[in-house]
Amino acid sequence: MVHSLDLIISVLNSRSYSLKIPFAAFIPDYPSLTAAADHNDWHSGSGTDPWLWRIRIVQEGVAAYGKFFSDKACFIQTEVLSRQVV
Repeated sequence: MVHSLDLIISVLNSRSYSLKIPFAAFIPDYPSLTAAADHNDWHSGSGTDPWLWRIRIVQEGVAAYGKFFSDKACFIQTEVLSRQVV
């Protein structure tokens, strides 16, 4: 289980998953924020609330958050996104 923003940022920065991390678990055997985070922390408003992490991840410039897989939300590293846009 992921209980900290720092840990999910570490996963996002990992070269193992250099492109995208889905918000929800829709890719079999691939990490997602909903699968990694403790179910009890969601929408708690605390520092361990993954729903709030998505905002901080974008604000801190770690990753963009959007619907990069059709209608499925995910994070994409800003470095990778900037190479795709240019």
